[in-house]
Amino acid sequence: MNDILGTAIILGVCLLIWFISYLKKKSPFLTGCIVRLGSGIGTVFLMNYLFAQWGISLFVGLGPVSILTSVILGFPGVCVLYGILLI
Repeated sequence: MNDILGTAIILGVCLLIWFISYLKKKSPFLTGCIVRLGSGIGTVFLMNYLFAQWGISLFVGLGPVSILTSVILGFPGVCVLYGILLI
């Protein structure tokens, strides 16, 4: 059973990489949005985790507004979300 699951995961990752490379050739704008979305969500998760470990109560949620901000502005948008919480 573990062999089937491992094979499915590897196949899924390969298909995802192929799909992203296909999108990059066809639509660089859409690829950029997907990359900014993933990096923005990852940054919010990482920063929320680190702040919780350090005892700092500064948390950004992952609602539609914060996701849209990270897609449009990228990493600076995520910094703006944390900056707004400091005010």
